[in-house]
Amino acid sequence: MTLTARASLRIATNLFFFIIILTSIKQANASVKEQDKADSWQWLPEAQHPCTIQRYTLDEIYETFGPEGVPALHETPLVVVANGNDKLRQLTQEDTILSNFPPNFTVTLSSSNSFSQHRRTVPLETYLDEMSHNNGITSPHQLSNESWYLFGETFTEDWKQVTKHYELPPGQTCQPEYVALSFGVGNRGSGVQWHIHGPGFSEALHGRKHWVLYPPHYSPPFFHHDQSTRNWMEYTYTNETKLRLYHADFLLKQQQQDVWQKQDKQHSILPNGRPYECTLEPGDLIYFPDRWHHATLNCDPYTAFISTFTSDHLYLQDDQKRQKTGNKEGLFRREL
Repeated sequence: MTLTARASLRIATNLFFFIIILTSIKQANASVKEQDKADSWQWLPEAQHPCTIQRYTLDEIYETFGPEGVPALHETPLVVVANGNDKLRQLTQEDTILSNFPPNFTVTLSSSNSFSQHRRTVPLETYLDEMSHNNGITSPHQLSNESWYLFGETFTEDWKQVTKHYELPPGQTCQPEYVALSFGVGNRGSGVQWHIHGPGFSEALHGRKHWVLYPPHYSPPFFHHDQSTRNWMEYTYTNETKLRLYHADFLLKQQQQDVWQKQDKQHSILPNGRPYECTLEPGDLIYFPDRWHHATLNCDPYTAFISTFTSDHLYLQDDQKRQKTGNKEGLFRREL
């Protein structure tokens, strides 16, 4: 293909993408009366959804990776079907969670957009009551920067008295000195928009939680950081044409720039351009690799979960020191 032809194709492709984005904005700004009809939505949180991530039992994790579990900086996502942590599940049930804290216990909420930059402090009881509004549903037209979400700031001593009962995931770096725990709860349709950070695990305690992920080199198509995950699922995920065109444009750029790194080959994109995805049932865990783009969406009116953020790079540095000194203590193995 000549340079002139490539340039013309690029201009046409960009113009098409611009039209698609304008169309999505118009759809997202449609009136509430038109959008609040349950039978009008294409992607329903309460429905059954595909899982394109490899699933393991605990036994299979140890058979595959050895007694330490998932290795540090493992490169691909995986789901573990576990169904443990009965004590923590009991403490965090919808009708018992308030009893773990003093009266008028306050929590810090964050906005559910990509940057989680806004904060709001309210009593936990108030937040749980707000979650139940609108039949416990966050609708697709609600902006993520205007949606409040309990997740991330649960590190106080009061929270530690609850999360101390959590049995850590089956990972090499899941040792107390290398992890930070974060509890969260939201209603149906809530979740966090596309973002990236370091590796870790997340376990569903109550309700189901849907995850979507793209490899580090593939930016999620047609998303805005203040758009909600549910809005993206409704207007982008369900539009096969948009996803395939975005994927084709990505491949064209790779060919033009002659950039196809080893890491890119290891993390292939699905042919239809959709993200890797899976719905966690209560007790299931997902491992999210380092710097993978991901977004989450809670599928039930009361969805509680806990995430384990791991310091894999620090662990590997310390492991090199341990290898030199011959000290191999501190290995962790989750009980079957």
